Amino acid sequence: KLGAGLGKTTGWIHRATLQQGGVEMIGGVKYDKVDDVGLHLTTKGGTPQILEVDTIVVCAGQLSETSLEKPLRERGITPFLIGGAHLAAELDAKRAIDQGSRLAAEIETASPEKVGELVAPLGMAGWLFQKFTERKANK
Repeated sequence: KLGAGLGKTTGWIHRATLQQGGVEMIGGVKYDKVDDVGLHLTTKGGTPQILEVDTIVVCAGQLSETSLEKPLRERGITPFLIGGAHLAAELDAKRAIDQGSRLAAEIETASPEKVGELVAPLGMAGWLFQKFTERKANK
């Protein structure tokens, strides 16, 4: 089930909001390429599909999914890596959603190098998470 890892009390809200916005969620796909026609993918059943898109947001769970980064850079498109693509260390869906929202609000002036700065003000839990991930990254 898509979004199964989201909190039990909020996951259904996020899925319902996306559904109301006309978002089609497709799970278990393989990203093949991005070109002028759109995003080429293969579904879990092996069916090739092309999505005509102008923006791509990859929600790939807790594993870093950056397979589109190199082809985009080769085409002169600078991607913004957020959520698990930016830092896949005990990824919290709220952090990824928050980062995506903050990036969307600043997309016209945002810099890919500063994605890590797109964070909510830290509470104690956030501060501890930050310290843990910094320590883990420095090992």
